[in-house]
Formats: sequence, C-alpha cells, structure tokens
Amino acid sequence: MTTESDQSYRRPVTLLRDSPSPARPLSMPAYNRTGDRLSQTTRYLCTAAFLVPGFADSVVRELIGEQRRCVPPSHGFDLDPVVRQCFRARRLNLCRQLVATVLLLVAAYLSWPLVLLAIFLGVAVRVFRSAALSAFLRRFRLGRFARWVVWYLSLSVIFGLGLLAVTALASAASLLSSVVSSGPEYSSSASAESNSGLALVALAVLFAALFLFRRAEYRVVTHEFAADVPHRRRKFRDSMIEDRLGVIASSQRGNVVVHHDDPFLGCGRVQQGWSISLTLRPRTPAGGAPGQEPVKIDPVALNERLKQAIGSMRAPWLVEGQRVSGISVRSYVVADGVRAEDDPLIDPEVRMPYTMADEATVDAIVANPQGGLRQYLRVVIPVRGKAIHDGSGRAILDAQALGISVSAFVHVAVEGGMLYAEFLGTVLPPLRPECRLADALRPDKITSYAFGVSLRTAVVDLVAGPKRLAVGLARVVALRWAMHRSTQRAREFRTHDYGARVSVRDLASDESVQSYLEKLDGIKYVKLVDRIVGEAIIDFLVEAGVDPLEFRQAVSQITLQNSSLVQVGTIQGGQNNFGGDANVFTTISGGPVA
Repeated sequence: MTTESDQSYRRPVTLLRDSPSPARPLSMPAYNRTGDRLSQTTRYLCTAAFLVPGFADSVVRELIGEQRRCVPPSHGFDLDPVVRQCFRARRLNLCRQLVATVLLLVAAYLSWPLVLLAIFLGVAVRVFRSAALSAFLRRFRLGRFARWVVWYLSLSVIFGLGLLAVTALASAASLLSSVVSSGPEYSSSASAESNSGLALVALAVLFAALFLFRRAEYRVVTHEFAADVPHRRRKFRDSMIEDRLGVIASSQRGNVVVHHDDPFLGCGRVQQGWSISLTLRPRTPAGGAPGQEPVKIDPVALNERLKQAIGSMRAPWLVEGQRVSGISVRSYVVADGVRAEDDPLIDPEVRMPYTMADEATVDAIVANPQGGLRQYLRVVIPVRGKAIHDGSGRAILDAQALGISVSAFVHVAVEGGMLYAEFLGTVLPPLRPECRLADALRPDKITSYAFGVSLRTAVVDLVAGPKRLAVGLARVVALRWAMHRSTQRAREFRTHDYGARVSVRDLASDESVQSYLEKLDGIKYVKLVDRIVGEAIIDFLVEAGVDPLEFRQAVSQITLQNSSLVQVGTIQGGQNNFGGDANVFTTISGGPVA
C-alpha cells in the first residue's frame, strides 16, 4: 500500500479528546506523541516486523483486519509505529517474492529438470528443519541424529551453491565461445547445455536478489531502529487504515481492558497467585463476648492503602541501591468483550469501547463488586537493572536490562460482611533474540551477516517464491475483506465481541524465561509484592478493628505452600484449598530461589 512521509502526523480530529472529567466518567484517551524517539521495546517490536516470521502478518490481521476489536494496554511501547512498520515489511516481502517468482519461472522455462531438482532439495531441507520433525526426534531421543542431518544439509547447501556459481560461470563462458565460433546455428545438444547454463545463471541471479533484499532489511533495522535515532512516521493514504490506527493508538493508553477470554493479555505467564475470603469479625477484647455484627470497612480506602504500601518500595528514604526503580501502580479495569450496541461502555462516535475510566468511576467500581466491571491494582516492575558502584562511588558495572517485566494484580472486594482478596503475579519473558539485532549487529557488518544468513536459507528461499507470493497476495485480499466483514457484522447484530485476543508483545516474546538471573528476578519481585500486599491488608484490618487472625493463618498457609513448591527444577502447582477460605494457585518454572 502506498504511503507518504509526514513529519507532522496528527490523529483524526474525532479522536483527539480531553482527559477524563466528572462529566465523562468513561472516555477515549488522547494519543499524544512526546518527541520523535522510540522506546527500546518499540524499537525491538519494529525490528520484529522484519525479522520474526509471521509477526507482521499476525499484527496486521488482528489489529487492522478486525475493525471492531480492542487492544490490550501497551506498557512501555507504542503500537502505532509498530503497525506501520508491519505494513512496510509486508510490502517489502511481496516485492521480494515477486522477483523470486519471476526468476524461478525463467529458470524453469530454460531447464525444468534443474528447477525440479532444486525444488526437491528445498522441500527436503524444509522438512528436516521443521519443528514437528525436531519434536518427533527428541521424543524418541534421536536429537543427535537430527543435528548430524542438519550439519550434512548445511554443508551440502554450501557446496551446492559453490558448485552452482562455478557451473554458471563455466556455462556462460561456453555459451559465449559457441556463439563466437559457430555463429547463430549450433547443434541441439549445445543449445540444451546453454539453456541449462542460463537456468543456473537465473538461479544465481535469484540468490543475489534474495541476498540484496535481506541486506536491505538489516540496513533498515540497524539504521532506523538503532538507539537515539529519530523515527520518521509515514502516514497512510488509505483513510480507513489511518482511522483504525488512530483508534488503536488511543485505546492502548487506557486503564479499561476489554477482553475476549484472557484479561491479562501481554502480561506474561502466571508465576504465583492466591485468593482469600474471610469474615470481617471485630476483635474481641480479653474476656469479652465475641462480636456478632461484621465490621464495616471501605474497599476504596483499602485500595489506597495498598497503593501507598506498594509505592513505599521506591520511597526516597530508602538507600538508592535498595529502591525498586521503575515500579508503577495503576488501576486495571477488566470488562467482558461481548457488548450491546447501546452499552454505556461503547463510544457512539467510533463504535468502540471506551478505554479510560476516571478516578471517581474506578472508586465506584471498587465499591460495587457485583457490577459488570472488575478493578485490579496492577503493579508493573520492568526489570531494568542498576549500575553497581563501590563505597567511593566508583562504577563497577553499568546497568544491564534483563528484558523481563513483572506484573502483579491485586483485587479486593467487600460483600456480605466478608472480605475477598486476590493476588496474581506474572512474568513476561524477554523478546526474541532477533528483535534485539538493532543494538547487537554492527552496521559495517551488515553485508557479511546477510550473506551468511542467505546461505543458510538459500535452498528453501530459492524455490519457495511462488508459494509465498500466492500466500502474500491472498493475505492482502483477505485483509480488505476482513475489514469489510468486521464492520458489517457489527451492524448486523445487536451485540458484538469487542474483546482483545492477541498481544503484540506476546507475538514477539520468547516462549519462556531462559537465563538463571531472569528466573530469579521474576520470582523475587513477585514474592516481594506478594509479601507487601499481605502485610498492608493485615495492617488495614487491624486499624479498622477487624480480627486479623483468620487472614494471618491463611497467609501463613499460603507462604508455607509456596515455600514447599520453590526448589530446583520445574514445578507445576495446582489449586489447593485451606479450610475453604484460602486458595493457592502456583505455577513456578525452574530456577533455584533463596
């Protein structure tokens, strides 16, 4: 799709809203760009559009193809430039596959047996490199055999490409010599040999074209997505896509999460969690009769106490090295995605759910837990690392970001004279290694790196052009059809599922936390927040005159249960009941924890 540069990019006028006010309890937040620098996570996600297979297509299909679908909150990154780079990567990929298809067809016209042989070799390599075959070999403990096969195929590919280049040069020289010596008329055998030589030349040109396209991708990544490089936004001429991007850019900044089946999209895997319910019995004085009427407590005030307690982890009175830097606490309102067209949560202007609730609305949600919205306190700890200094202030080691992000969700509700408290801790794995190529690859090594990658993927790339071109064109047509159908479905039915189903951050993440320090820090910060939340609730109950014994016992049982589960290795925890009042659900993946 054609684009044009636009440094003065502005949001659609209908989406530029003021901040929430008492007259508007629910609203769509404004998208205000600050500066022209992209955050680190945004740069890495833009890189994923070019280097992670399937990422760009998935993002465009889910975020643009579905015109009435919400997006989960984007913590630490901006979706707008990521989606624009996904469209750019799709266009570049279509151009590459078009060139590859034309050259492959030319080679097939000149010598179809040679192309058939190349196709057979490409399919064989693709099969031996497939994840399904690798899993099958590992299942029967044949991993060593698989490695030998991969090494054999890699050497064969390098040898074959070298032989291809030599043969192409020899055939070209033979063809030139035949034309000079024999004129335009030469035997059919010489013609067949020359056609085979020309087919080899076409395949060599195809490899060179694929190499140049790959080199162009790495140049974009290392030059445009490097740190401190100004980012240049490109505005789409297609108003339908541009308006959808405006809605996405606004929605990602809200505190209302409209979900399909997972309210914690983009937050990572659950590491630890518990839920506790207790009766709000008053404390009984020594020798006095137990109270009958439950103590009345304010859940809004309890939420404020939790915010203050969690915020104390970065208090200024702490030593600099002991502060949890970067920790943030904000409301996280969860809403079901199925909504009627006249639902108060739906914006009548853009026909999408509101994603921002003001403080008074959040307090009302907390005070009415039986409503259709549930409020959590979301605690986010981006594990950025800190610089290490000795006693004299001398720098020993610079700050090192591990790439993981820890989130904790706390929900409290008061109903029927009882308190319900819920805690959930998640760890978001780091992005895939190829996403960090902009900071890892030296710009002057682009050519050699691209050539090496092209050699490893040459056999498959040489013969996959027609299939990939057909799939790419089908996706372009399917995108336009999906945009039309999603809008039409919203008009046909009185209800529609607006719930978010995919997180862009999850699409580019590793499958799990890999390194020892990542595992250690992930579990550590979840436990720290868990502990401070439990203590804050107990202190609040004591101050309100509630007997905290039941809650203390439940917390002690939870702590013992979690401590017994944390050990070296991979442990899968289920749900455990403690006298019907406390539930613990723990999933801890590997790594020793102190």
